[in-house]
Amino acid sequence: MAEKKTTAPAESGKANAGDDDARTPDQIEAEIEEAREDLGDTVGKLADKADVKKQARLKVDETKERAQEKVGAVADSAKQTFESAPESASQAANRMLDSARENPQIVIGAAIGLLLAVFLLRRRK
Repeated sequence: MAEKKTTAPAESGKANAGDDDARTPDQIEAEIEEAREDLGDTVGKLADKADVKKQARLKVDETKERAQEKVGAVADSAKQTFESAPESASQAANRMLDSARENPQIVIGAAIGLLLAVFLLRRRK
């Protein structure tokens, strides 16, 4: 069987197909080795894409990671809200007390209204 010579397309720094004689056997072997590595990488990438179970596992892992990040963010937000809630409640109570001290007429009017409501409710029974 006759041996068929194949050459790679001309690349920068490499000889053209007509310059086969100018290349040394070491250069040719280096080009073949590089082509084998490129082919091996390509086959590996295609095999990874074709592995449905692996792709599904990767997707599940990615989704889990995103969910854990969101859970962490929600937990942090809830913690901050919980920690600031007592301050907000105490601040609101302080504002109400300050308002009552500044305007005692409002407190007196509310107390009279409450007593009147209790009196009317008891009278109905």
